[in-house]
Amino acid sequence: MMYELTITFPAKIESIEFCDQICEQTFSFFALEMKNELKLAVHEAVINSVQATCSKYTDIENMPIKLMIRIYENDRIEVFVYDHAGGIPDDVLAQLLEKKFEEVLWEESGRGLLLIQTLMDKVSFERIDEQIFLLKFTKKFSN
Repeated sequence: MMYELTITFPAKIESIEFCDQICEQTFSFFALEMKNELKLAVHEAVINSVQATCSKYTDIENMPIKLMIRIYENDRIEVFVYDHAGGIPDDVLAQLLEKKFEEVLWEESGRGLLLIQTLMDKVSFERIDEQIFLLKFTKKFSN
């Protein structure tokens, strides 16, 4: 059985706390063992989307972010974060993903994606169109 939760929110700092609270309740309801890792990964993804959207647009009200969480009982959780900021340039993304988390620990940016990559089983990026960018990550449940 699959459960799906989708929320759409403005690219505002207070939306980060909103998503944190939604994830806390959702992951607690399903008694997920790795809920702290999942909450941290979602938190980092939402921060990245909010920051990217705010740095690209002044009218953020018309550039919502969408968070979708799919929980497949006894199997896995999938998280999708869509924003309108256009994504990370391919060359920057390639350089970032070649680094180890320890290498960017004290840098101003870049830790979030590497942290997500370290905590999750699978991470992918997709440019839906010129504006919409998708970050998807999956974590399998330990049986």
